[in-house]
Amino acid sequence: MGPHWAYYGPFLAQETGMLSATTSTVKAQVDTALKMQAEETLKALGLDMTSAFRMFLSQVVLKGGIPFEVSLPAPNRATLAAISDSYAGRVHKADSVDELFSSLDD
Repeated sequence: MGPHWAYYGPFLAQETGMLSATTSTVKAQVDTALKMQAEETLKALGLDMTSAFRMFLSQVVLKGGIPFEVSLPAPNRATLAAISDSYAGRVHKADSVDELFSSLDD
């Protein structure tokens, strides 16, 4: 079997009637709201969760890793400036939450 068997294998198995002998069950726990949103999006694309997950796994094999960039969002300029100010000690200090909020009104 060549390197593309993982991608084409399920399709060939389905065509030849061998699908039940070549499938496995995968279970994952995800946030209910996330699952519902994903199902809604997939439905709009004409896909169900199983088909989308099969596509994802096929791409993992074909690409040799996660098929999309996995990264943290980069902070914007205002956030970078605030971080820089905090490291430099240029921060407003308050003894209480009330004092902090009242100083924001000034």
